[in-house]
Amino acid sequence: MNNNVITFKPLDILNLFSEFISRNLDGRSGAVLIYIGVVRRYSDKRHKISKFILNVNNLDKAESEFKRAVIRIKDFYELNDVCLKCSIGEHNIGEPIVFIGVSAETRMYLFEAVRELVNMVKQSSYISKHEE
Repeated sequence: MNNNVITFKPLDILNLFSEFISRNLDGRSGAVLIYIGVVRRYSDKRHKISKFILNVNNLDKAESEFKRAVIRIKDFYELNDVCLKCSIGEHNIGEPIVFIGVSAETRMYLFEAVRELVNMVKQSSYISKHEE
């Protein structure tokens, strides 16, 4: 798995899942949580979407921001492992655009960690979305 958080290729969810699970079967983690963000058919305002485009306006800064957030969240929630991948570009309905995997000794903070990562991606000033 390459270390870049942001990719311009479609996410290979099965490969990401398999790699993340494989590296977390060492007995240290009692819980693993996977989140997959998918392009939905309707916007927040219930308008039908035919095209979804995720843009990055400064790749280096976005990559740096996301990597710092992964390290901070991993340390704060005492996670064993974190994987964040975000696919930039034009996407179809039903296509995955974000993959997050987290693991820890217990499940206590996994949901909070994933929620914080999702919110960070959605609120990043370097990422914008366009729906048609």
